[in-house]
Amino acid sequence: MKKGLLLISILLFPISCFAIELHSPKYIVYDTKEEKVLFAQGEKENTAIASLTKIMSTIVVLEEDYQPERMILVTNEMLKKVPWDAYKIKLQANHSYTEQDLLVATLMSSAADAVTSLAIDKAGSVEAFVYKMNQKGEEIGLKNTHFTNPIGMDDIDNKATLEDILILLKYALKNETFKQIFTMKQYTLVDGKEIYSSVKMYSERLNLDTTRIKGAKTGATGEAGYALAEIFDSNNHEIISITTGAEQTNDCYHIQDGLAIINYLDENYSDKVLLKKGELLKTIPVVKSTIDHVDIKSKQTIVKYLPNDYNPELWKIVYKIPEVLDYHSKKEIGTIEYYYNEEQLGIDTIIIKEEIKPTLLEVLKNNILYIIGGIIGIIGIIILIIKKKKHCKLTK
Repeated sequence: MKKGLLLISILLFPISCFAIELHSPKYIVYDTKEEKVLFAQGEKENTAIASLTKIMSTIVVLEEDYQPERMILVTNEMLKKVPWDAYKIKLQANHSYTEQDLLVATLMSSAADAVTSLAIDKAGSVEAFVYKMNQKGEEIGLKNTHFTNPIGMDDIDNKATLEDILILLKYALKNETFKQIFTMKQYTLVDGKEIYSSVKMYSERLNLDTTRIKGAKTGATGEAGYALAEIFDSNNHEIISITTGAEQTNDCYHIQDGLAIINYLDENYSDKVLLKKGELLKTIPVVKSTIDHVDIKSKQTIVKYLPNDYNPELWKIVYKIPEVLDYHSKKEIGTIEYYYNEEQLGIDTIIIKEEIKPTLLEVLKNNILYIIGGIIGIIGIIILIIKKKKHCKLTK
């Protein structure tokens, strides 16, 4: 039984996917170009997600009559709702900030005081705003996610799976304003204060080069450990990577894991041409015809983003066309389907361009009765003519 499970695992995920070693016990890596999970671990398990929660907080604000230049007065009552141990950018009570200021601070800097102020301003209370977050989760198809606060503070009921966070981030990235903020590195508030992306702040601790990370949202709590959702480009593919559960130390393991995933894909993945347009796939014999065969060629090029040591035996071509043709065959003879690891990558409808004509012998064989009938008819006419001539002579 164990051997069977191992075989299934190998078929579903190439062995090379497990060559990467991460500090994060749960991760999911997704190719947006091919809309495919490349590899994952623990992605279906519930997990604390820390400030990845703010991805949902941000999208709710953006879809609730977002007005970037509108001024919002931050009050003492708002700031009192912020947990003492949450990260803040120290917004000033009784000062006004633009809605954009607070939203950028929420997503880019992960500021708990900014998202709490926004939540109360938008919904009247933190609780009402959280209700909207859960409504949005149901709307976009999050099956295993529940929010209890807009910050991401540890709570047994503030949880999700990485599969759900991937769905959420894909949805959010379709919003151009979200993507713009998600990729920001620094920003100036209306009062002149400079704020920076949380990735920048973490990476500076170890002098890490994070220029390859196009956009990101970090998270850190005792329950969730270090978490990171990032987007980056590798080999002309945009990739989403989400990790959770890295140990919280000064080594910034979530950022290190994000960079390790980038390097791993750079070195171990690339586009593989599995099929070229015009490639000869099959030669079908033709019988009872003036031609003896028809060459079937591919009508498309199929490229798949795969590990460099991918298994070619997982590439499969399924022919749904006749083994033999003759002049009775229709022009459209069937289809050819292309698969890698049981995933259909393409399908060709096969239409024969050549004209399949019968041989002279086939023409004769198929029309023998008509030919015999015609000969008999001609003979009969000749006999009648002869008889008529004889009769004419006798009457004279």
